[in-house]
Amino acid sequence: MRQFHLFLLSLFVLPASLAGCSLFEEPVEQPLSREQVNFTGEFKTLGTIEVEDDITHLFEDENGNVYYTFSNHFDLNSEGLMNTETKAAGYLLTYESKDQPVFKVVQIEELVDLEEDAVVTQRPYQDQDLGFSMEYPDNWSITTLRDAVTLEAPLAADAGEEAAPDTIVFATTEASLESETDASNDEIEAEITAFVSANRVEFDPVSARPAFLGPDRVFAVKYEGEDQNQAYFIPRSGSLFEVSFYHEGETATDTLQNVNTFSSIMSTFRFLPKDGEPSEDEEASAESADDTESADPGAAEDAQNGDTVDEDSQAETTRPEVPQVNVSTFRSFESSPFQIKMSYPGEWYYAGTSTSFEFGMDPIEQGDEGIISLILNSDLSEGASYDDNNVYLSREVADKIYTLRGPLSYENVLSTMINSLLPFAGEEE
Repeated sequence: MRQFHLFLLSLFVLPASLAGCSLFEEPVEQPLSREQVNFTGEFKTLGTIEVEDDITHLFEDENGNVYYTFSNHFDLNSEGLMNTETKAAGYLLTYESKDQPVFKVVQIEELVDLEEDAVVTQRPYQDQDLGFSMEYPDNWSITTLRDAVTLEAPLAADAGEEAAPDTIVFATTEASLESETDASNDEIEAEITAFVSANRVEFDPVSARPAFLGPDRVFAVKYEGEDQNQAYFIPRSGSLFEVSFYHEGETATDTLQNVNTFSSIMSTFRFLPKDGEPSEDEEASAESADDTESADPGAAEDAQNGDTVDEDSQAETTRPEVPQVNVSTFRSFESSPFQIKMSYPGEWYYAGTSTSFEFGMDPIEQGDEGIISLILNSDLSEGASYDDNNVYLSREVADKIYTLRGPLSYENVLSTMINSLLPFAGEEE
């Protein structure tokens, strides 16, 4: 089943120039109708039914409806796919020459039984003593102390008595950073790296990489250790804050199960203003006012006198405030051509070319545009940028720049995705 799972996740749609290499061609006859559909059911053989060569299988949905079926993307004879309850999406086509509708399969995913799962919602949390806020799933347990906050994931129903939960700890460290408040991120990263190398030997120095957390894009340095254990070291006003994610399992199979949930939690992380510090909104207002004055020294005075201020003379707000779409479930995406792996919304679909991938809520055909785009070799530098409608989050991985582009309301989702981006060399032959 693992091989089947990896096969599905590594789907890579070839460019148009190679589309003619598909295993099965779409019928030459033009369909009378075309409807986008999502089905749960089973793939079956044609048996003794005689139809055109383009039809390779039957698909019976959960209501007992039977459709002719074919796919340009999947080998429907794959082990584990036939006669197995499966979720599939694509297009339902009707033809004058065929006595049954034709289901053109675009996307397949393993069916996950959610009937017994409770609905999980995100719970906001603020800690004034430690000075941070975040959101976490309400089925996780939380323990609060003056110097640390601990989250523990729920154990699976079939977990043994010795099973340990995935754990996240938010805490301050003993480190005192000497970098000036206006120091560059590179300078701060070098100081954090020196501290971790001297005091936290469980983390591989080679794994260190910069990250930008939450809606405020807080700078941090991320480390990885054995068994996928992770930690973010986050500088703040001369001190160092740590968020660690680990599992105390004693066997090779008892490992972290909630990596995507951890990424989702960190996409909501924010520092609260300390006494005497302006809030994020106050800082944004102050920066906007400073930018206005620097762009046109007389603009502020004109505004006070009731004169109209030319909007083109004012600097745009760097981060527009819009309500955010929240996604609670993510799954892993791996691309050998892109040489990366990344989390993406668990109920979404994706398709790609040699230079980009599209992610969206509906099945994506070649040439379609999704809600979020992943672009390889972007000409943007690392960090965040905005225009009137979109946010662009860019990150360098293995000497390549990857950019995620999406609507402003999906910035939290993009943040989870970009922070989960890692190098991926593909399966060994």
